[in-house]
Amino acid sequence: MASKIFYDHLILFEEISSQLEPLSDNIQDLAELMELVDSQLHHHTLNVIFTHLPAHHHEEFVALFSANPEDEKLLDYLKERVSVDIEKEIAIRAEKIKKEILAEIKAREKKHA
Repeated sequence: MASKIFYDHLILFEEISSQLEPLSDNIQDLAELMELVDSQLHHHTLNVIFTHLPAHHHEEFVALFSANPEDEKLLDYLKERVSVDIEKEIAIRAEKIKKEILAEIKAREKKHA
């Protein structure tokens, strides 16, 4: 997995990586697959954040995030500025994406078996 990000504890990447390991015999392929999954989860998480964060805060958030992506205070920043439970929204989206990715991978495995 890539570098640590403030919302990692909400995504539980390990759940998906443990399910991907048996699907790949090649360590390099597994690493590339996990990198793709991590990228997808990151993209969708930022989408959730920017969907709920009022537009006038986007630039400030990007600056703070770019300066220190692992700063756990970023979650406090978001909580103060959004009207939803942002942790819950991130976790829900991450779970949905993980299920979709695993279903797609398993379908491809069956197709090639």
